[in-house]
Amino acid sequence: MWNFLVRFILRNRIVILFAIALITAFMAYKALDVQIQYKSQSILPDTDTTFRVYQKFIKQFGEDGSVMFIGMVEPELFKLENYNSVYDLSDSLSRIKGVEGIVSVTRIFNLVKNDSLRKFVFVPISPKKPASQAELDSIHQLILSLPFYEHLLYNRATSAYLFALTLDKNLIHSKSRLKLVNNIKGIVDRFGKRSNIEVHYSGLPYIQTLIAKKLQDEMKLFVILTLLIAAFFLFIFFHDCSYQHYGCVCPFTYTGAHYLQLPSTAGKQACKTPGGQPCKKDHRQSRFLGDPLPQPDLYRDGSMCGDRDCRGQPPSYIGNNC
Repeated sequence: MWNFLVRFILRNRIVILFAIALITAFMAYKALDVQIQYKSQSILPDTDTTFRVYQKFIKQFGEDGSVMFIGMVEPELFKLENYNSVYDLSDSLSRIKGVEGIVSVTRIFNLVKNDSLRKFVFVPISPKKPASQAELDSIHQLILSLPFYEHLLYNRATSAYLFALTLDKNLIHSKSRLKLVNNIKGIVDRFGKRSNIEVHYSGLPYIQTLIAKKLQDEMKLFVILTLLIAAFFLFIFFHDCSYQHYGCVCPFTYTGAHYLQLPSTAGKQACKTPGGQPCKKDHRQSRFLGDPLPQPDLYRDGSMCGDRDCRGQPPSYIGNNC
């Protein structure tokens, strides 16, 4: 059984190697279609009652996992220059493709009663950048008079302010999420560096992007380390610098080339006695695994001729009929 298998592999090595190369190329081609799932999977099954209630809530009020938060502390925000810088930052963020809406201290609304229409309407508190500090002070007093936004968009005690960005659901569930978050982060980081303000990020899209990026980097590192470890062990087990010098450089090359060259090297190296005298017969016949060991013969000087005395001959070939 094993003798037949070994003989079959060795006799059909070219066909087998060609088939392995084709399979490897096909697997490499299909590997290009492998994608990372960016959408969070539910732990509960679809038939669970709690999951159904949650899906009904999302359908009615919208999904809560598409908001990215940006926080900063600026005690002097309501100075004209600082406020206009934050106003420009909000405008820049709103123009990014994938940002559907933004709420901040420069983009908040007041609920005003419309007597003619007999309903309440939303009126922006700051529809444009203030032109003077007096105009900004009036906006500041109006914001402070609306307790609804306190501890949501600002904290009067700590001078902390929050930006809430609603992102496109289709983008954050695709590979474009990384580009979207990087664009937002790049604009805000430049603002923080220019204004000397420390900026903080949070929100489910931002956290998922960090985890996905870390996963991609770890997968690349895992593949590289796997190749290095495999090369190291191949070098340990298969290198032979005295027989094939290039085996010391690349064990992969040595293993394949040595496997292909074994039959062709048979008969090319002559057997000599320890004293340098040639054997009775220089021709060397190959011996594959499973063949019976050849009977030891004698050199011309009467000593035994075996593979141990045949210098430079590969281990898989034992001199016979010397």
